[in-house]
Amino acid sequence: MEKLDGAMLGTLQRAERFIQNHADTLGAVASSGTMRRFDDMIAAIERATVVQESKKRLARAASARQRVLRNALRLLHMRPIASIAFAELRQTTEVNALQMPPAGTTSRQLIIVARAMAEAAEPHVGVFVEMGLSDDFIARLGAAASALEGCLVDRERCVAELVGGTATVNSGVARARELLRVLDALIEPVFAADETRLAEWKGTRQLGGRLSGMPATVAAASAGVQVLCADAAGAEGAVEQIA
Repeated sequence: MEKLDGAMLGTLQRAERFIQNHADTLGAVASSGTMRRFDDMIAAIERATVVQESKKRLARAASARQRVLRNALRLLHMRPIASIAFAELRQTTEVNALQMPPAGTTSRQLIIVARAMAEAAEPHVGVFVEMGLSDDFIARLGAAASALEGCLVDRERCVAELVGGTATVNSGVARARELLRVLDALIEPVFAADETRLAEWKGTRQLGGRLSGMPATVAAASAGVQVLCADAAGAEGAVEQIA
């Protein structure tokens, strides 16, 4: 999740706990349809963030695997072929296709070059085997290229799913914020005569992300709001890891 969304989720969760902890005082507000929708939306956001984190980790793992497979393709398969071609086949028409690609070649381009190299090496299998490559070096080259291609496909799928998960989280947070505004309008009149509880509520629903359309956070002097600030820092640090 992005930092602001992580902080906002922490705000939503703290607001939910506050209402649950003061259900007796809040009465109908705590059992209202708005509160039920708010609870459901927070649960949906929490589930979406777990999926989002999973896809992020899978994408990172695929990126690491891609680097390993890319290096293996270049150094273990393509480089020996290019070296032998330079030493023994410089006069052949296939020599250009048997050269190593530049270091900055993308993985997609590297796969194409590797397959072109395999095709160009086919007429000269005997030379490559005599110079020390295995009988199946062309098949091994093709398999290495296919392994890298499969890794790229896996990573692209994870990234696409991560983007979709982020959109789900963002839309859920936006909806939950709307519901929090409704709850705020219902809760403030209940605590109108209790300045301490009102300040605590305002501090709770303001921490971790400003809600547009709401007044600025009340300057908190009470111990209760001090505790909420400490909770906010811990929650934000935990949720930011999903970014």
